[in-house]
Amino acid sequence: MKKLKSLSLLVSLLLLSVTTFAQDCSEGPGLPGIDPDAVNNGCPLDTWVVALVVIAGAFFTYNLYKKQKMQQAI
Repeated sequence: MKKLKSLSLLVSLLLLSVTTFAQDCSEGPGLPGIDPDAVNNGCPLDTWVVALVVIAGAFFTYNLYKKQKMQQAI
Protein backbone atom coordinates (compact mmCIF):
# COMPACT_ATOMS: atom_id res chain seq x y z
CA MET A 1 0.00 0.00 0.00
CA LYS A 2 2.88 2.36 0.81
CA LYS A 3 4.43 1.76 -2.62
CA LEU A 4 1.10 2.58 -4.25
CA LYS A 5 0.93 5.90 -2.39
CA SER A 6 4.51 6.73 -3.35
CA LEU A 7 3.86 5.83 -6.97
CA SER A 8 0.67 7.89 -7.10
CA LEU A 9 2.50 10.87 -5.58
CA LEU A 10 5.29 10.55 -8.14
CA VAL A 11 2.84 10.31 -11.04
CA SER A 12 0.87 13.33 -9.81
CA LEU A 13 4.03 15.42 -9.47
CA LEU A 14 5.13 14.43 -12.97
CA LEU A 15 1.73 15.34 -14.38
CA LEU A 16 1.87 18.65 -12.54
CA SER A 17 5.18 19.48 -14.17
CA VAL A 18 3.82 18.54 -17.60
CA THR A 19 0.88 20.91 -17.25
CA THR A 20 3.11 23.62 -15.81
CA PHE A 21 5.46 23.55 -18.79
CA ALA A 22 2.65 23.38 -21.36
CA GLN A 23 2.58 26.41 -23.64
CA ASP A 24 -0.07 28.00 -25.77
CA CYS A 25 0.60 27.33 -29.46
CA SER A 26 -1.25 30.38 -30.74
CA GLU A 27 1.69 32.73 -30.19
CA GLY A 28 5.38 32.13 -30.53
CA PRO A 29 8.36 32.23 -32.85
CA GLY A 30 7.19 31.83 -36.44
CA LEU A 31 3.52 32.13 -35.50
CA PRO A 32 1.34 35.23 -35.63
CA GLY A 33 1.08 37.23 -32.44
CA ILE A 34 3.52 38.47 -29.83
CA ASP A 35 6.90 36.77 -29.64
CA PRO A 36 7.18 35.37 -26.08
CA ASP A 37 10.95 35.99 -26.06
CA ALA A 38 10.38 39.69 -26.67
CA VAL A 39 8.06 40.08 -23.67
CA ASN A 40 9.41 40.05 -20.11
CA ASN A 41 6.83 38.19 -18.07
CA GLY A 42 8.69 38.60 -14.76
CA CYS A 43 8.57 34.89 -13.92
CA PRO A 44 11.72 34.01 -11.90
CA LEU A 45 11.32 30.22 -12.19
CA ASP A 46 14.33 29.79 -14.46
CA THR A 47 16.68 31.44 -11.99
CA TRP A 48 15.64 29.26 -9.04
CA VAL A 49 15.66 25.84 -10.73
CA VAL A 50 19.25 25.11 -9.68
CA ALA A 51 18.54 26.11 -6.09
CA LEU A 52 15.44 23.91 -5.98
CA VAL A 53 17.39 20.92 -7.31
CA VAL A 54 20.10 21.40 -4.67
CA ILE A 55 17.54 21.73 -1.88
CA ALA A 56 15.65 18.64 -3.07
CA GLY A 57 18.90 16.66 -3.27
CA ALA A 58 19.88 17.68 0.26
CA PHE A 59 16.42 16.78 1.58
CA PHE A 60 16.51 13.41 -0.20
CA THR A 61 20.01 12.62 1.12
CA TYR A 62 19.06 13.60 4.67
CA ASN A 63 15.98 11.38 4.62
CA LEU A 64 17.93 8.42 3.23
CA TYR A 65 20.64 8.89 5.88
CA LYS A 66 18.04 9.09 8.65
CA LYS A 67 16.26 5.98 7.36
CA GLN A 68 19.51 4.01 7.12
CA LYS A 69 20.54 5.07 10.64
CA MET A 70 17.13 4.00 11.99
CA GLN A 71 17.39 0.58 10.31
CA GLN A 72 20.87 0.01 11.76
CA ALA A 73 19.57 0.73 15.25
CA ILE A 74 16.95 -2.03 14.99
